[in-house]
Amino acid sequence: MSEGSIMTEAVEILVELLRPSGNRGRPLTVVRSKLEELLRADGFENPSAIAEQAIQHALEKWAVDKTVDEPEPEDKVPDSGEVWFLRALSPQESAVLQKLPEVEQAVLRILWNRDLGADLGAMRADDLLDELLKGGFGIDEVPIVVDRVQKFSTVDKDGRIEYWYGLIPRYEQTEEFKASMEEATEKLMEREWREDRAIAREEAQERRKAARKKKATVEKKKASTNRKPE
Repeated sequence: MSEGSIMTEAVEILVELLRPSGNRGRPLTVVRSKLEELLRADGFENPSAIAEQAIQHALEKWAVDKTVDEPEPEDKVPDSGEVWFLRALSPQESAVLQKLPEVEQAVLRILWNRDLGADLGAMRADDLLDELLKGGFGIDEVPIVVDRVQKFSTVDKDGRIEYWYGLIPRYEQTEEFKASMEEATEKLMEREWREDRAIAREEAQERRKAARKKKATVEKKKASTNRKPE
């Protein structure tokens, strides 16, 4: 079997492995281990290397997607916060990604290679722009990949604001998360309204006190002026 045929078959096994997991996919570590087992069972030589190559090849061909998510108990991975997931792409999703501008595809690929713990799938805006410029893209600002990449800010240890770009975690795209965010926003708006109302009420009371004081001063002065000398 030729090298190309081996890779094609390995990618097909990978995609079939992922399809039952739907849009969420499976943790990358689990997928890599399971794919290696399947390749070994099918008689592939050096299944570990082929499994890694198949994953990279599938990503390059937009057959699968690499995402950030939080594992559930059934995922059987250490509870370490956000981890990499792989999921199979539908033909429609694959077509959308293939039609993205090259610079947006480059943004995704750069972020896919960000494996730095808490910064999983994220990168400082200036560093990401430098990577894109080194790749030959003549741009002034990093583009946003709609529904996949977001821009956000953090505060560094010196209190300065830093801007970042990162893959949008899958859990943030669920209806449950969106509903929770909407509820939190409504509560925040209600709290701000109550605080604004309390401030307005206090200011109104102060204005009324000032008005009463001014009126009393005027009446006192008027009474003093109208008082007849004895």
